[in-house]
Amino acid sequence: MSDGTKENDQENNHLRIANLVFKVAPPAVRVYFDKQFNPGGLQTVLNQNRFKALNSLKSKRIINQNQWDLLFPSVGAASSISFDLTLMICLLRNLANIKVGDTLPRNTDDSIGADLTRIKYYRNKVAHSDHKTMSEEEFNSQWEAISTAITRLGGEKFKAICRDLQSYKLDKEILVEIKNLNVTRNPIPKGLQEVHDEKLKEWRDEVKDVVETTAIKALAEIATTQNFHRFNISAESINLMCDKYALNDEEKYLIAEKYLSSGQMQTLKEDKKLIQFDCFPLLCRLFLSKSSCDIVKFFSSPVEIIKDDLLSLMEEDDQTAIATLSLFVLYNNCVTDEDLHLHNKAMKDILNNLSNTFLTSQQLSIAVVRNQIESLKNSYVKKTRNKYRVIHDKLFDILASFYGEHSKDLLLDLCRAEFIRDRFQFESIEEDMDECIIKINKNQENQYFDRLYKDIVNGFGCTVFTNRQLQFESFRCKFIANIQRRISSNKTSLFCSGESPLLDVVKKGHYDIVEMLLEFNLDVNVRDKMGRTSLLSCGRGSY
Repeated sequence: MSDGTKENDQENNHLRIANLVFKVAPPAVRVYFDKQFNPGGLQTVLNQNRFKALNSLKSKRIINQNQWDLLFPSVGAASSISFDLTLMICLLRNLANIKVGDTLPRNTDDSIGADLTRIKYYRNKVAHSDHKTMSEEEFNSQWEAISTAITRLGGEKFKAICRDLQSYKLDKEILVEIKNLNVTRNPIPKGLQEVHDEKLKEWRDEVKDVVETTAIKALAEIATTQNFHRFNISAESINLMCDKYALNDEEKYLIAEKYLSSGQMQTLKEDKKLIQFDCFPLLCRLFLSKSSCDIVKFFSSPVEIIKDDLLSLMEEDDQTAIATLSLFVLYNNCVTDEDLHLHNKAMKDILNNLSNTFLTSQQLSIAVVRNQIESLKNSYVKKTRNKYRVIHDKLFDILASFYGEHSKDLLLDLCRAEFIRDRFQFESIEEDMDECIIKINKNQENQYFDRLYKDIVNGFGCTVFTNRQLQFESFRCKFIANIQRRISSNKTSLFCSGESPLLDVVKKGHYDIVEMLLEFNLDVNVRDKMGRTSLLSCGRGSY
């Protein structure tokens, strides 16, 4: 057999499977569907389950808007004739309590749920496959599984239909028709779909350079097991920093080989201290743009190197880039498209403040900032959906620390309450601190407490009373003295923004702060979302 003939046969195999799942499977599933949901009473069943089950499926985007309109038409009643394969299987799974899975069942399982799972699985495989050919062995295996499932669901008449189709002469028009079916059923607008397709292509290219680490293997095994099901909340998590899943030396070297030359690799292998950082993959990526930098210095002191880069941006005549990066600190690493809307007043006010702090070649406007963010993408910034973030959490830590050193007043004035809570530490309490924590010296402590008081007044009391420094008794002493001085006991309304800080403080066991809050006449009977009072939390914590 010539290569051309073999390729043509393999293409026909793919077309036959596509025809089977898109043309023959739907009417077969519809036969079983109508047995479960009598056509005359279908609308009644749908109406009864609209708010109990179907609304939830729609909110999770399992049912799209087009399918929803078929379930609840403005005129007439719903009919399975208009339902596609995906919708019928979804309804059988959720309303008829039939166990339809996401992975192929065992060949010996001939239950209705297993047959629906097979059809769903192969339908999705054909619809999303980039390969338009199929070997004879693969074809025979899939054909047997799908046609048998179709016959069991639809009845013996479908056995003959499947048998005839297996040898029926096909042409490429069926493939065009299938593509058209996918387009018409796709709820995503064409322009957005093209963006998604481009992003998927980008990810496929990036996956080629991914090193399969121990953690990745563990996740893959979990996702492909026959007993894997979709849950809203996972009972188990994988900590990539724990000893079991953290990158080992061999994995780090494999990652480094994707970015570094053989000579640079040799330098890394000569000193294991150069691969000590948890963010080692990020450092490899950043080093690509630091070809002139000494590799030993970069990998042994990355925080210092990155801060030097930021300092060079700050020393430029035009500080637009460093001013723009400060927004990610002020917005706690989440700048949205809405924040960058041309008429966003809050952003305009912040940019006016930045204009008084940084020297820029032109007035800092939202348009200027948006353009600058685009130029920072992939070097410092990434975009996910409608949100811009710094490309890595560790890089954001360094960025926050840098602005804490050079623009601390700006941060204390404009940063989000959560940033103030988590990122600062007093030098005077003499406790260990991370290298990227922002230090507050003795002279700045009063300014810091002024900001905490401001957050309480603005309704962020619960955020203030979960400050990370409250774990230190020496800080709590300062905190109590300063807060008591700023808040008189008749201003309990300051803590009436919805949730009481009393609950959070009790859970932490900070009895000294609890005593202060009680002096402010806070309601001791306030409850959390689970209905628990502070007294119950106190008892459970043995305080």
